[in-house]
Amino acid sequence: MFKLFSFIFLSLFLSLHFGSILAQSNAAPKPTTAQLAWHETEFYLFFHFGPNTFTNLEWGHGTETIEIFNPSELDCEQWCRVAKSAGASGVVITAKHHDGFCLWPSRYSTHTVRESKWRDGKGDVLRELSDACKRNGLKFGVYCRLTSTAGFMPLILSAYKLLAKN
Repeated sequence: MFKLFSFIFLSLFLSLHFGSILAQSNAAPKPTTAQLAWHETEFYLFFHFGPNTFTNLEWGHGTETIEIFNPSELDCEQWCRVAKSAGASGVVITAKHHDGFCLWPSRYSTHTVRESKWRDGKGDVLRELSDACKRNGLKFGVYCRLTSTAGFMPLILSAYKLLAKN
C-alpha cells in the first residue's frame, strides 16, 4: 500500500511540476533598448594612459615622482582619428588605476594632473579626450580602478559627475 501511495504521490508531484514548466511560454527573451544600443556599438578602443606610460614599467606603484607625468605632446584628436579610422564607435580611458593617479584634477586627491608640470597644473586628460570624442563623433567612457572603496569613493563620484555633465 505504501508503494502505491508513494507512486501516486510522486506521479502527481512530477506531473504538476513538469506540467507547469511545459505550460510556460516558449517566447525567447528580448533585449532591452539599452542592450540593443550597446550591441550596435560593436567595439571601442581602450586607452591605458598614466604615469607608468613614461616609466617603462608595466605596473605603476603610485610612488613615481609627479614630474614623470608631463605629456607635452598629448594629442587626443590624434587618438580619436585613429579610433575612427579603425572603425571604433567609442573609447574608454583608464581615468584612475591602482596607482591612484587621476587623469583629471580631482579635488579629492593630491595625486592628479593638477600637481604635475603638464599644462602648468591646469591640464585635464579626461576633458581633452571627451571634447575630442565629441568633435569626432565617438562615445566616451572612463574606467576607475577601485583599489579600496575606503578613501576612493569621492574620487569615483567626482569622475561620474564629470561624465554626467558631458
